[in-house]
Amino acid sequence: MNPLNARTELWIAASVFALALTVRLMFLFSSPDRHWPHSVFYEGDAPEWVRYAAALDEGRPYEFDLPLRPPAVAYLIHWLAPGMASQALAGTRASFIAFKVLWCVLSAATCALAYLAFAKQFGRRIALMAASLCVFSFASYVTAASLNNETPYGFILIMIVVGWLGLLERPMTWLAILVGALHGIATLLRPEHTLLLLLMVAYAAWIWLRSSPGVPNHPATASLKRKALMLAMVALTSICVCLPWSVRGSLAVARFNHTSTDSPNYDQAKVVWTPEARAAIDSLPAFARLGNFAFIDALAQANNKQTVTAQDVNDFFTKVFGYVPQPMSRWVLVSIKGPLDFALANHPEARGGFSRAALIRPNEPEPKLLLGRPDHLRLINDGYSVGLGYIKSDPGAWLANVGRKLSNFVDGIALGFTSLNWPIGLEGVRRPIDMIAPEPGDAQFWQFIVLTLIGLGLALAVARRTGGVWIILIGYKVVITILFYGYARQAVSIAPAFYLFAAIALDQIGRWGFYALKPWRRLRLGAGCVLIGGLLAIEIAAFIWRPQLEVSPPQRPDPRWGSSAFESVDTVHIRRHAGRPARPDG
Repeated sequence: MNPLNARTELWIAASVFALALTVRLMFLFSSPDRHWPHSVFYEGDAPEWVRYAAALDEGRPYEFDLPLRPPAVAYLIHWLAPGMASQALAGTRASFIAFKVLWCVLSAATCALAYLAFAKQFGRRIALMAASLCVFSFASYVTAASLNNETPYGFILIMIVVGWLGLLERPMTWLAILVGALHGIATLLRPEHTLLLLLMVAYAAWIWLRSSPGVPNHPATASLKRKALMLAMVALTSICVCLPWSVRGSLAVARFNHTSTDSPNYDQAKVVWTPEARAAIDSLPAFARLGNFAFIDALAQANNKQTVTAQDVNDFFTKVFGYVPQPMSRWVLVSIKGPLDFALANHPEARGGFSRAALIRPNEPEPKLLLGRPDHLRLINDGYSVGLGYIKSDPGAWLANVGRKLSNFVDGIALGFTSLNWPIGLEGVRRPIDMIAPEPGDAQFWQFIVLTLIGLGLALAVARRTGGVWIILIGYKVVITILFYGYARQAVSIAPAFYLFAAIALDQIGRWGFYALKPWRRLRLGAGCVLIGGLLAIEIAAFIWRPQLEVSPPQRPDPRWGSSAFESVDTVHIRRHAGRPARPDG
């Protein structure tokens, strides 16, 4: 690209950024939930990140100080606004709007960087179409207005793609280190990102091996060793970025396994504990002793037993729970929740999205995760084997569950555009830990159109032998969706990839149809400006006359976050209020 063209592309990218930021800020500032950390359309883990940040503010452990969650968002809140999370939880009505503005900036920057990446590979026309879809994507508005990790993760992903494209073209040490560092940051945002790193390294190795002549002492063969070194450098840098958190997490797990803050008091037990029974409890990991001791003690009293023996302890674990508590593994990169999530997501009673069915025993209410409880601990330690057992026990039920996961994923691909989510509308369902999606059965024709365009774009890209990095990005998310939870937000985090292939398809349809017509060649710039102007007019109208929404079933207010705020991990349905449109409140 010559300097003149490069300057033009930068000006276009800057315009894309300005337009994207404008429409996102209009959406944010017209939202009654703008002061909350989350939003009506998407709660996710945003309140949890604030609670995590509050614990960091106050210097106290969060979730036993274990590496259960990726830390990036919570630490970002803590570093950028020390004490604000604690104030919000104390009821001082702290506003999170400044963070949401930052999220809007990151979302707009993602659109601009995506344009540059698209233009480099596919030319300006396709890049403008794809970037326009990114700019007016309702899904990206929603994620920019909720302090979850999709927006920063999407921004880092686009930077990674730009970096990989440069690395494939010119392998350079500094670029390999930069790309590796970006991969490390992305992993601290979403632990499953490690799969994408592996896929990208494998793809780059395949590209370079395919282009190598395979002749000894040939310059291209010699450069292959340098390229292999670049890939090793990417992987090593990524690990190094995560290493401080990994070491911290490993030490925290070791303390949790071996240090007891509250040991069983056998002398005050309700029944007599034999020395062997005491030794059996004391042999457990430190965190599992007190709760199981109390449970066995109460159970013995209820059964009118006079003593608890080692056999009683063994029977309790093997016959009641089928598992004797074992120490948690100290090996951790970012999070120890992977096995647990795999088991929960693939339980026969899971329904595509988030489910706690694997944590619940018959005839008991839905519990929270209890790390000392044997059946829950088993999912932390052996969740992958447990999940595979679920799959093998009923492959048909698992395939049906995968179908529901992919259906949820498609909901994220095919959300609409502008603040009104055209053509779907603002009504829909918000599943647990997910964002708004159409009600089941709604918007099927629209989804068919979107999937057809993306499928055509993918086929054209494969036929032209281009777009490999973007295809890998989609493949990675599809694999994660199949293996873990089916969320609409999984698709939204890689939305630019889908919009790229839709734009490729639209461009080809234009080639088949009206691109060759002389009137179109004269009017296409004007037509584009009219279209953008029309979309902006819709945004201005939505800003002034934003529709009023209500949630069913009614939710209990949570005044810590602001007026009419609520939290819910259950399914909620979003409807238009029958009254007048809502104006932005003060």
